[in-house]
Amino acid sequence: MRLRDADVPQVVVLRQLPILITKNMGRRIMRSAAKYRAMPNDAHTLARTNCRQGKWPELDSSLYKWYLAVYSLGHRRFPITSAFLQEAACMISKRLSITAFTASHGYIRGFLKRHDSCNTAMR
Repeated sequence: MRLRDADVPQVVVLRQLPILITKNMGRRIMRSAAKYRAMPNDAHTLARTNCRQGKWPELDSSLYKWYLAVYSLGHRRFPITSAFLQEAACMISKRLSITAFTASHGYIRGFLKRHDSCNTAMR
């Protein structure tokens, strides 16, 4: 939307997108431009407009920092599974003195959804 508002040609905008979009799809998106302009300029908001905070925001931010650190080592060397995330969440919650926390599968799914990540199978 912002590129088209800056008079960048539609062909150039479509080539810069990470996924293939046809000209007709681009026109349909531009017709509903007011809805997209009303959204904040935040990648998480664009993916999910009704994102809720987790129950323990300090734990979420610490676990996300841990996740990024492990991911930067190379996810092929260290596969980040949900069980691995559960163990890390338990370890971090003990360090933060959060007593009522259990790293359930639901918490891990919510954490991955809140941080726009996914758990993929290794080949």
